[in-house]
This record gives sequence, C-alpha cells and structure tokens, in this order.
Amino acid sequence: TIQVGEETVELGAGQHAFGPRDIPHRFTVGAEGARMLWVLTPGGFEDFVEEVSAPAEAPAVPPPSVVPPENAAEIVLRHGMELLPD
Repeated sequence: TIQVGEETVELGAGQHAFGPRDIPHRFTVGAEGARMLWVLTPGGFEDFVEEVSAPAEAPAVPPPSVVPPENAAEIVLRHGMELLPD
C-alpha cells in the first residue's frame, strides 16, 4: 500500500507508483512481504537507508524485535527529510 499526498493505492505485482518530491509519501508492506525496485533521483537517499538500517539476518520480514534506532528522527532530519505523523 502506498500513500502519496491524500491518495492511497493498493499495488500488486507489476504495478508502480510515483512519489514526487515535496509531496508526502509513504508505504506499508503487508504480511506477505514485498519486492520493490526503487528509482530515486537525484541520488542520496541510499545514504539515509544505509545509516538507519541494520543488515538482515535472513531474506525474510524482520522480527518485531528489529526497531528503528532511537535517533531515527535525527537521522531523517540530517538527510533533509521529515517524518509524517501516523
């Protein structure tokens, strides 16, 4: 499921979505997981992902014990982004 601005869309295999700059967007992965290909321009988002992530122990949905770092909000801001409210 992806939310772009006020629009929420359920995507299936082979479908795509566009999350333009300056329009809030987020996604939720369901219980079956997801395989996604991201095309990001300009580059730089990968630096945020690397800083906020931990290597996976297995190719599976992480267990509930895997949580964002305590300073995740600080990392988000450092990379020029903002967190959306729930």
